[in-house]
Amino acid sequence: MNKDQVELELRLLIDEVAKGHEKLLAGEDFGLHGINRRIESACQAALALPNEEVVEMHPLMQELRTQLQDLSTNLNEAMDRAGMSSDAPSTEDNPDGGSDKSGG
Repeated sequence: MNKDQVELELRLLIDEVAKGHEKLLAGEDFGLHGINRRIESACQAALALPNEEVVEMHPLMQELRTQLQDLSTNLNEAMDRAGMSSDAPSTEDNPDGGSDKSGG
């Protein structure tokens, strides 16, 4: 992709995520299935541009990141309200999933 194509795709993604966010807040299906592949592709294309053009794309990538973070926050809140918390028990301290923290 050239710079103009990357810029267009990033702007389209920002708009799509914003509209999905609005639908989520309205209690509707936010319809962002499969968007992760497009986001990954657009970001990889942006990072493959010459350095000065990457710098020009940074504000758009930051805006997309902000939109995704806001969507994620509201999605997690909606899931909590619905009793579908995304918090899974952590196995960081004990990878086998046990609860023994005594180390033995």
